[in-house]
Amino acid sequence: MLRLIGLALIGCFFVLASCSGKNKQSNDDLLLENVKSYFFLADSVLVDVAVIDTIHSDEVEDMLATIEKNLNLIDQDLDTLSLMIDDRAYKKLDYEKAIEKSILIGKNKYKDSLNWTEKALLELQLKQAMLTMKKESFKQTNRVLLHFKRSVWANVAGYNITADYMVGEAPMHFELVTDANYTIVD
Repeated sequence: MLRLIGLALIGCFFVLASCSGKNKQSNDDLLLENVKSYFFLADSVLVDVAVIDTIHSDEVEDMLATIEKNLNLIDQDLDTLSLMIDDRAYKKLDYEKAIEKSILIGKNKYKDSLNWTEKALLELQLKQAMLTMKKESFKQTNRVLLHFKRSVWANVAGYNITADYMVGEAPMHFELVTDANYTIVD
């Protein structure tokens, strides 16, 4: 019995010794370490990191709802633009066929209409490309916000931070976003 108690005490000693050997890292140290890792900075580089804003979970929910609404509106606009582009493309084809069938005097009339239709088609395609880029931007923002939503801790979803350091003689200043665990979000 004494032997069993002795083994239990030795086991407890090893468990306590292994737990006391771990050093808890402060939030500031963790944030500094994550910033240095993100920029691949050596330990000797002095970095000034400051939290400038806290992002709360209710703000993230509001932003996600806004992003979802904007994505739906962009999809509607893209559908409308696709129909308009198709219409202009068919008109362009009609003018090209009319030019082939017409005689010399009528060709100039159709060529002007063809040029106008071609210009309108290109403008619509440009608008479509710009809306597609905006949609991709909203998707990227949505991805970041969903990451925040998954990392909520005590109603905090993330932080806006600044990081300042020197590279040679050049000062570097960055504004970054971290999740609630101080991990930098791309």
